[in-house]
Amino acid sequence: MASVEKIEQKARRSPKSLTFAEACDLAEAHFGPPRQGSGSHDKKKEEQTS
Repeated sequence: MASVEKIEQKARRSPKSLTFAEACDLAEAHFGPPRQGSGSHDKKKEEQTS
């Protein structure tokens, strides 16, 4: 995995060439880890109530 700084430089030079995984790495570096499992559409919650 490339460093966040290198990915950010790549994004600034040519944003269309950024992969989804690289965009996720940038987002996690800037905004923190995703809040998986805490939304209203949580599959685990639906399975428990069924």
